[in-house]
Amino acid sequence: MENKTINDFIQRLRENSIARVKREGIWRDLLTGYPVWHQNIDSKNNDEDEGKRKFFRIQRGYHDNLERMLPLSTGDEQIGLGRANYEKESLLYCTDMDFYSCLLELVDRTHNDIQRITVIEFTSKSNLSIIPIGLTDRKRYTEILLSNGLKFTEEGFRAYQLISDFMDEEFRLISDIEGRSYLNSSVISKVIREDFPKAHGLRYKTVRGFNFYHRGLNYAFEINNFHDYFEITHCMQQEFRWLENEVRKFDQLGINVGKMNKEGKFEFEKYK
Repeated sequence: MENKTINDFIQRLRENSIARVKREGIWRDLLTGYPVWHQNIDSKNNDEDEGKRKFFRIQRGYHDNLERMLPLSTGDEQIGLGRANYEKESLLYCTDMDFYSCLLELVDRTHNDIQRITVIEFTSKSNLSIIPIGLTDRKRYTEILLSNGLKFTEEGFRAYQLISDFMDEEFRLISDIEGRSYLNSSVISKVIREDFPKAHGLRYKTVRGFNFYHRGLNYAFEINNFHDYFEITHCMQQEFRWLENEVRKFDQLGINVGKMNKEGKFEFEKYK
């Protein structure tokens, strides 16, 4: 596909008025020939930190049981349009490395009032397969393309880069500010998950516009039974203020840490 055609598609997808069915069709055309692949997520850490790979999930407010922290059942009327899901579609949103990437998705930036969150930490029991969104590292991108036997010119690489950058941009939109939030990211997710049903979900960067250090990447897993894939290790409640300034400081006010008992209830010990 020529770069001019790609740019024309992108301009159409920036419009808010395009119906979902038409938007899906445009994305399918745009992704035709675009290299999408599975990426393995090992259940064990690959860095110096030995042990199983950790994931984190956050919910607003204080909660005391696992059921409240897990996604609603598929088809639930309460599920609204999200970054990677359609209405009524349940996905397990979480992050790896640390919980701050998840926090940036949920924090209310409009005030300095006290906010509260509950966090669960869990490890994976087996390897997982995901589809990465928005690969923008030229060296790594080229290596992956060549390893899959794809030959391309500089113009061809630029075409891949245009699509990749736009997908990354759509997943990183700030939901409360930008009008087309979720209109494209949810469609990208739907199209890719339908085309790659053996993948467990997607991985993407957190929303942009935060001058706040975090190591994690976000995941949207399509997993029906949490306990088949993951094991809870810790739980935590945090009270904080978000100070919106040139530093955007996370001001922690209090924290409870604990573990889950056999009945799925959280038992906390307050230490700050």
